[in-house]
Amino acid sequence: MKILFIAKYSPKSDKKWGGEMHTINLATKLAENNFIVYFINSDFTGIYKKVIYIKIPYKKYHNTPFIATFKYIKKIIEYYNIDLIHVFFTNGILIKKLKKKFNIPVIYSDNVWRLGPKYKIKYPFIFLLHGKPFVYLAFKYKLSGIKHADMVITNSTALSILVKHYSNQRNIEVINNGVNLDLFKPQKYPKKDKKTIITLSRLDKSKGVQDIIKAFKILESENFEYNFLIFGEGPYMRKLYHLVEKYELKDKIKFCGKVSHSKVPKIFKISNIYILASWFESFSNTIIESMACARPFITTKNGGSADQVINLYNGLSVKIRSPRELAEKIKYLMLNPDEAKKMGLNGRKMVEKKFSWEQEANKYIKIYKTFKIK
Repeated sequence: MKILFIAKYSPKSDKKWGGEMHTINLATKLAENNFIVYFINSDFTGIYKKVIYIKIPYKKYHNTPFIATFKYIKKIIEYYNIDLIHVFFTNGILIKKLKKKFNIPVIYSDNVWRLGPKYKIKYPFIFLLHGKPFVYLAFKYKLSGIKHADMVITNSTALSILVKHYSNQRNIEVINNGVNLDLFKPQKYPKKDKKTIITLSRLDKSKGVQDIIKAFKILESENFEYNFLIFGEGPYMRKLYHLVEKYELKDKIKFCGKVSHSKVPKIFKISNIYILASWFESFSNTIIESMACARPFITTKNGGSADQVINLYNGLSVKIRSPRELAEKIKYLMLNPDEAKKMGLNGRKMVEKKFSWEQEANKYIKIYKTFKIK
């Protein structure tokens, strides 16, 4: 079967984040299972890990690839005689044209679709009143993709509910993301009394890193020995840095910049606890990576986490935007290291059972094969 992925970035790009990495990993796994995968992107042409990457022009917004150019896609579909198309992200706006031009099944996925809960808005035009034209366009393009696709695949139960809320699409499948269990392995804990706590995400307001910083301010009177390392970059970084200065925590909280995905296992190796305080996540890759490395974690009740965390079994969950509750959970793991290690081991068992790359790829393969290919 010849499958065309219409995405944004290739493995060579330094702009890719969790959603893009997941798309790349899925393409790689399909190619390993004898699918021929063509991967439209904005930055690379060539073969990488059996996937055929094709760079084409994109319409951009603030230098971010937004929509792949349809005339090039049309030529690729016709030249390679594509059997099935899988569209990702804001490229969803292309699906209506694809369905009109070709009698080919089209699946749509957008695993970073967090706009609705973030702004609590039902009608997209209201984004314009909020002064957010980019968000307005992204939302419109995603809704168009959902409406016209033959099937929508989400990566969490929460996201499937969100899709149903904003559309009439009912052919929806949930496939949780998988993790590479050979790359992310159980790690020995650092041999030092001072605990190392990490977060790893894009630094924008909705990721809630400011709530973690506020939690550590609350814990100042406890005199815990710790380092809090923030990995990532983004538009909210300057405000986070000023918050650390305001709370006089520069000796304990460090900004470490963005790291490549291949180095993330080493980051978990130096850590004792992982925290993700997002206001909404469709499904967090870093949470299952933390679990795979047998690290306990604290996360918010952010939607997608419901598919990942069993409270007190493999991690701890807190309300969103609740620094005080975060502080309580950090304190709990600090004071109960044996319980924390047990949660980490339970997390590893859970990813082996539910969240491996092989399990995810097999679910996609099963779905692809349900479409009749002419």
